[in-house]
Amino acid sequence: MNPEIIIATWLQDATVSAVIGDRYASPYLPSNSEFPALVYNLVDATPQPFVAAQGERELAQCRMQFNPIATSIGGVKQIAEVLRSLFDFKHHQTIAGKLVVSMRLIDAGPMEKDSESGLFMQRFDYRMFWYET
Repeated sequence: MNPEIIIATWLQDATVSAVIGDRYASPYLPSNSEFPALVYNLVDATPQPFVAAQGERELAQCRMQFNPIATSIGGVKQIAEVLRSLFDFKHHQTIAGKLVVSMRLIDAGPMEKDSESGLFMQRFDYRMFWYET
């Protein structure tokens, strides 16, 4: 199972829809999207096999990047706070039938403003460990 399915399932939480509705997509939003919205991308994913565990569950890790987009800095910060409360420092939660061992915020980029659209955005990277099998 790829980690995007876990994240897409997790994003169906009511706290997310209260702020952005269903306006989230990976890897791009449709060109006619309304805002605020969220784009998320898988940056990398690697299995974490270990010899002693052959035949047992296999751990994997990935880095996911989330990019809240809004018409104001406050809107971006609001989405970021919802993501942080949903994802950061979460341990041993079953999402989409998979055990997520850990999810942590690992990096936040600078606030940016698109000169053409006037929209604000900021990236947030999270590291997730989960059992693939």
